[in-house]
Amino acid sequence: MSESIFRKDATAQGVAKQRLIETLAEPEERIINDPYADRFLLGASFIKFMGHKLNVWLAQKLVPGFHEHLISRTRFIDDLVKKNSASGVEQYIILGAGYDSRAHRLELPSSLRIFEVDQPEVQARKRSKLPEELSNSENMTYVAVDFTHQSLTEQLMNAGFDQNKSTVFTLEGVSQYITKVIKIKGKINPSMMEEITNIQSLFENLKTL
Repeated sequence: MSESIFRKDATAQGVAKQRLIETLAEPEERIINDPYADRFLLGASFIKFMGHKLNVWLAQKLVPGFHEHLISRTRFIDDLVKKNSASGVEQYIILGAGYDSRAHRLELPSSLRIFEVDQPEVQARKRSKLPEELSNSENMTYVAVDFTHQSLTEQLMNAGFDQNKSTVFTLEGVSQYITKVIKIKGKINPSMMEEITNIQSLFENLKTL
């Protein structure tokens, strides 16, 4: 892995590591299950060797509550996405998707159109690590956005996002990295959060988490 991509996906790997650790717990005890997390991690074999209990113990010693925070956040969003998709929501947009595998591990309805938004390099590595049948799922659309010079709104619309369909947005563990304004081609561009608000105002049927 190049130094450049590691800088871009370091946070995504860190969160995927915690999902892998939780997945190592006994099925009746784990809070979430992510069968794909190990595909994205450097040192995944060593994490598996250590096992769930030792990894959680070590995390508690280094950063108390960190593992529990990330896993409870993931489960909370998992449940909301499942609830909304079961109630008939037609589109799901994952902003800053990273190595999130929610689109595949939750067994969401095949009718749900899913848009994963992230940096091109991170998406390319993610797709190369997933089983081919998952990375090319018919209901999946990967929307590459470089927020330094591209508009989220424009990229989503170009990718086939339908303003007339009910939609769920999730933005998990990303907002702290978003600046208030971004310059695009020398002009001040609204931040991603502002763009999300603008998108919401366009769609009468929009549902948000």
